[in-house]
Formats: sequence, C-alpha cells, structure tokens
Amino acid sequence: MNHRAPIIRSQSHGYSLLEILMALALLGILIAITTVSLRSRTEQEGPRGLAIALASELRAARSEAQKSGQLVAVCFPSDEKKNSLSRSAVIRRGAQKGAVWRNLSFESEFAATIFLGTWPGSELELTDLPPSWNTSTRNEIAIFFRPDGTAFSNDLPAVDGALPIVIGSALMGNFSGPTGQLAGAVNPQTIWVSSSGSIQVEPNKVAVGTLPSAGEKHLSFASLDLKELPSSSPEIINPVLYPEPVDDDEGTGIGQSFVQLHPFQKSGEQLEYGLATIEVNAKDADGGPLSYVLSAESVDSSGDPGNFTIPELKGPMKFVLDRKTNQYLWKAVVSWRPPPGAPTDSTYFLTLTVIDPEGNEAIASSKAGLLPKITALPPARIAMVTSNNRLFITNLDGGGEVRANPGETDKMPFFSRDGSQLFTFHPGASGHTLRSRLSDGTPNFETLASISGKPEDVWIDPTGCFAMITDNIRSGVAFPWGRVIITGGGKDDSPSATPQYGDTTRSLQSINVINLMTGDRIHLTDDARADSFEWASNHTHLFSYVDVKETPLKELKGTTPVVYDYGWHHEPPGLTEPTLAKQLSGNPFAAVNSSLPVVSSRARRYNPANPDWYAQVIGGVLKVAHRDGVQEKTIASGAFESNAWGPQNPTWSANGQHLVAIQSPGSGATIKSFRVFDSAGKLLASPTSTYSKALPNASLAQLDPEGKWVYYLQDSNIFRSTNDSHQKTINISGHINGTMDDYVISP
Repeated sequence: MNHRAPIIRSQSHGYSLLEILMALALLGILIAITTVSLRSRTEQEGPRGLAIALASELRAARSEAQKSGQLVAVCFPSDEKKNSLSRSAVIRRGAQKGAVWRNLSFESEFAATIFLGTWPGSELELTDLPPSWNTSTRNEIAIFFRPDGTAFSNDLPAVDGALPIVIGSALMGNFSGPTGQLAGAVNPQTIWVSSSGSIQVEPNKVAVGTLPSAGEKHLSFASLDLKELPSSSPEIINPVLYPEPVDDDEGTGIGQSFVQLHPFQKSGEQLEYGLATIEVNAKDADGGPLSYVLSAESVDSSGDPGNFTIPELKGPMKFVLDRKTNQYLWKAVVSWRPPPGAPTDSTYFLTLTVIDPEGNEAIASSKAGLLPKITALPPARIAMVTSNNRLFITNLDGGGEVRANPGETDKMPFFSRDGSQLFTFHPGASGHTLRSRLSDGTPNFETLASISGKPEDVWIDPTGCFAMITDNIRSGVAFPWGRVIITGGGKDDSPSATPQYGDTTRSLQSINVINLMTGDRIHLTDDARADSFEWASNHTHLFSYVDVKETPLKELKGTTPVVYDYGWHHEPPGLTEPTLAKQLSGNPFAAVNSSLPVVSSRARRYNPANPDWYAQVIGGVLKVAHRDGVQEKTIASGAFESNAWGPQNPTWSANGQHLVAIQSPGSGATIKSFRVFDSAGKLLASPTSTYSKALPNASLAQLDPEGKWVYYLQDSNIFRSTNDSHQKTINISGHINGTMDDYVISP
C-alpha cells in the first residue's frame, strides 16, 4: 500500500514594503487635508470670537456708565492717533478724568486684528468733554458711554448714525489712525455701536459695501501704553472781584453802602452791604477735584483782615457748566466784608489759592495784580443819570453799579440829608412826578407828587426835609382896579354918570408842601403870586409867599376923585397882596402863621455840618456867610457857576470843610476847590486853595463826603480827581452804557 506524505505550506504574518509605502502616502494626504481644514476654521473663529468678546466688553462698559453716573469709555491704543489697528483696549471711567478701570488684551487669545477708521459716507460729530478726559485719551481712539446709556465718539465717524468696529484675520488698506480706510479684509466681523448705546455684531461683513477677501496677517498694531500721565497744576481763569475796578483805578472801592456787588444778584432780592465778592473759575488737566483757600490781609496798622461769608476759609469748588464760555469749569463764589467801622482809605489784599488732589497750586492775589486791592470808601454813593434818563447807583469809585430804574426814566436826582433816600423826577406826557426810593439801588419807588410844570418849580428847604411844590400856574388872572365916572366935568356922582371899568392881571399858582421823608403833604393855597415863594435862611422851616385876594368894588361917596382927560376917576382897591409868613411844625406837620421875618435862602448852599453857614455867589464873588448877616468871608472873585435850584454850584463836602465851584463856566471853565473850615468846624482865617484845574465845559463840580476827591461832568462822562496838587483823574462812568447827563453824591 502506498501512502502519500502530506504537503505542509508556510503562512506569511508581515506587510510588504510596497504596502507600507502606499499606506504612508494615504496617511499623509489625510493629514494634509485635515490641517488645511483646521487652519481655515481657526482663521474664521478668531475674528468671530474677538468680535463677541469685544461686544461683551462694550456692553459691560455701557452698564457701568449707567450704574456709576459717570462717563465710561472703551479706549483703543493708536500711537497718538496715527495707527488704525489694535489688539488691546482699556476701559476708563470718571466724571472729569478718564481713570483706568480695566485692561483688555486680545493679542494671544484671538488671531484677529481690530480696525478703527473711517468709511465712505461717514460723518464725525464732536461732543464737548472735560479737558482732563481729552488728556487721558490723547493717545487712544475712544467710544464713550454716558450715564443715560447713549454713546458717542470724537474719533470715529458714524455710518448711518452708528459707530462701526471691523475685525478681521487679515487686513489691508490705509491704517493712519481714525482717518485710515480699509481696502480688504479676510473673515470680517463688524460691531455696531448705535447712538442710543445698543451693540450688535454683524458677521462676515464690513461696515460699508464689499471688500476683497485679502490682506496681511502680520500687521503692525498699536500697543497699549498706560504709563502715568504727567501731573499738571490747576489753572485759574480770569478771577474777578466785584465790584470791578473802573478805568485806570488801581483798586476796588468797598463803601459801607447798598450797591450790587454780587454777580448773580436776582432782581428784587436784598442787596448786600459793604461786601466784595470773588468769583473764580479754574480748570485742571488732571481732572480735579479742586478746592480753594482764601486769605485777607490789612496793610494798615489795624491788622484786622475782615471776614469772609463762609465759616472756614477753604472749601471744595463746584464743577459746573459756565454759560459764558459753554464749557465745564471748576467754580467758587465767596464774599468778603471789611471789618466793622473800617477807617476810610484802609487797604486790603486778598489771596485765593486753588489746590488739586496732588497738592499742586494756582494762586490769584491782589499783591500779584491778579486781583485788585480793596480800599474802604466813605459811607456814600453816587446817583448817575444818563442822557436817556437811565438811573444808576454806584460806589464813590463808580464801581458796583446797579440800575435803579429798570424800564423807567428819571432825571435831576437829589439825596435826603441823611443819604438814605433818593429823589428823582419822572418825565411824563403832562408834566413830571416826584419819586422817592431807598438809595440802596432797589427799583421800588413811591410817587410823592404830580407836577404839571418843571422840576425847577419844586423848592427844597435848607434842611432837606420838606419840598414846596409851586404848580398849576394860572397866567393873566384879571382883577378889577377901579371905576370911572363921567358927569360932563362935574365932581358929583350923579345917576346919569356912565361907569367904565379897568383891571390888572396877576399870574397865580398853587402851593403844596410835602415831607420828603414820610410823604405827608398839605395844601396851602391856589392863589399865590408866581415866583413869590421863599424858604427862610434865618429860621428852620419858615417860609413866605404873597397871597393874592380880590376885593369887591364899591362906589366911593364924598371922596375926592382924580381928574383925567376923560373925566373924574375914583380908584378903589381891586385886589390885596399880603405877604404871609408861616412855619411848619408838629407831626403830622401843619403850617402855622408866624410873625418872624423871612430872609430868602434862594441860591444859598448851606454847610451840611455847620448849617448856620452858607456859600453863595453874589456879584461875581464867591463868599461864605453866617445866618446872622454879620459874619462873612470872601473866598474868591470871578464869574462862578451858580443857580437858584439844585444841590450844586457851589457845593460843600458832607463834613463841611471843603467847598468847590466852577469859575468861568463854559469853554473857559476852571474847577476850584477850597478848604474853608477846620475839622472842629471853625472858619479858617485864610481859606486855602486845594485844587485848581482848567477843564473846558466842565460842570456840576461836587465833592465826596470827606473832601478827598473832586467830581465833575465833562464830555458826557463823570470824572473823579484827587483834591490835591497831584490831581490824579479817572473816568468813573466810562464803563456804564450810556452818556452821562447828571449826577449827585450822597452825604
């Protein structure tokens, strides 16, 4: 039997070289495909992720503005506004200064770049910012959110009212800051910030139109630089001291009088007394907050610096909108009062220091000339009237003026003897009204009387308390003066006689008396002979006038007539004209008959401190005389300005020591001032000339209460000159709108 042996075959367990090579080739292809796909996905997600992250930060910034009540801004570095590209940002917040709140860096997290530039059809609208915000963001392109949530930018122009921010993985174009323009973008994403503050992301689009999908990946973007900005000192802007100095006056005068010294005084409010008000505006590039410190210094021997109207001489300034400049500034308004009873001519220096949180200072001082020095003035004021009858009350230096008759017209002002009341005449269609008002400059007035004639028909008594109004003139009033009897040559009064009548005429007027201080009045008569009224100079409140009365005609029996060509003439009296003397007394006052003699006070200027003495120009001689009619002294000779009515020509100082007059009035006018009495009220043996100056067409020369200054009206302005040989002169009315027509100085 034959057996076939089994056949045994070997089995292979490896790969051939060919198989291995083919497998590696396939794997490489797969890896390459996967890498390209992943790279494309990453480039797409980088801009998208950055857009989502940045939009979230913008919303957070808006929310912070609404919660904090401050400006909040998302700021992108820009290499001083020269680079449109960024991969980082900083969020700033603050009311006046953009302080760093948060830093944002997207450089390592997203493969994308932010473009901040302009687009065709875009418009840039600027919004006012505090100066310190502009300083904080000077190297950044910023989008701001207000506390109400609205948005704006002073760097990025808006497209259809919204601000675009474009993000791409690759960009090309002009990248020269906010004015740069994009020419191409790969995978663009646009963030829109509307003016209302809403924020949206628009994927795969640029802001306007379409751009090529092309650009550079490795771009030079601006780096965030948060180094501390250099600290700056605050800046004081035009500090003002009210009342402001006038013309060439080197200081500001503060009188113990009611004048408007506060720049924000409201009409009808109580005016402040003897105060200087400092208004200071300041700004700070660092943003503040700012505070102030005040000090005052007396340069005379008293050393009393006065008082400020705040409990401490320091305080915070307020950040407010200045209406004049329409910008936000730091502001403080503080008033200062000289010490009680400050001697006149006392001088004070004020210093105001503004301080920022770092201790930097700005100083405004009277010593440095940034604030005027202050001089205490006598307790008096000036009433000025313009040619269109606008009435102003000022200090003796012409400063601190207040319009005393807004919307009204007044003229011919004069003060009461104590200076508390100011009287004026208001012109109307049918005459004038006499008005009284407080001399503090308030616009309220009281009408004392109506006058159908001229203000010159009102006569003020030598004490300045009463006014006699001579008014309602009746011209040509007839009074029969006799009867003629014709009898054919006989001397009897036969019934056949033919009577003939004649008459005479008189001009008559009414007389009313008014107490200027109380407004009480009495009516005296309607039949006073015109121009017969006289205030007495020899007795207080004594006056006289001629009262005209008609006497009824009667036939004269048995009298010897006078013969005329036309017959016999009897002349019985047709009127009587007695001179009546009366004196005012009592409260309320009354006019009682008096037997005292009346010496006219007309055209006499009574010395306010020595009322027994008066000045008068008689026959080209300026003299002072006593009421007793015995004592008198000639001051000067020449043609001096003088009139019957009014407080001027010549004029005394309120202390009664000085007298001023105008010689040769008109183009050859010379103002002359004399010291006549000493400080004890004694007449000087030789009155001395203290001022003499040729001033063509000067008029209404007056003196301040102490005789320190000479005032006069010339070329429609009021001037003040020192009453000495130096004769330093300034225009005290040039800063007031309107040409001056009249003025008067209070006692």
